Amino acid sequence: ETDLPLVHITQELVQKAKDSLPKLREEHQSELEELGVQKDLAVQIVKENLLPLFNELLKTKVEPSLIAKTITLTTKNIIAHEKVSAENFTTEAYRKTLEAFYGEKITKDAIESALTDIAKGEQAEKSIAKYKSISRGEIEHIIKEIIKQKPQLKGNRGAIMGLAMQQLRGKA
Repeated sequence: ETDLPLVHITQELVQKAKDSLPKLREEHQSELEELGVQKDLAVQIVKENLLPLFNELLKTKVEPSLIAKTITLTTKNIIAHEKVSAENFTTEAYRKTLEAFYGEKITKDAIESALTDIAKGEQAEKSIAKYKSISRGEIEHIIKEIIKQKPQLKGNRGAIMGLAMQQLRGKA
């Protein structure tokens, strides 16, 4: 437009414009990989716009790779097998479950079970309590009880281990 005054574009103005541009997908993916997230999960997080959720869950202090697996693979697995809606997975549900894991209230194996229950409508606290991890002493007590109830298994570590795993699933 000839009636408007000329605008002088300085190097400072160009730099300011560059700095205000959003990051490229590849930059986000690279940052996730630097945190220890597998490349395919980093791509999925960026592609499915899960980055805000991921960043929020970093506050739980759980290792980034586990957060990534939980919000991608674990969630998809639950949706596929349990036929629940993706909308049932709230930031709060993830946060409470991951904080319970970080606080050693539940085991890593129990994360999926707890999230499944929460996605089906159970209160987070109730679900987490159901999968509460148990102490080494309690584990030893359970194993002793198995041997006491089935003395014929004494010395058969595999059979005892199988029965113990049945009882301790997700708690040890």
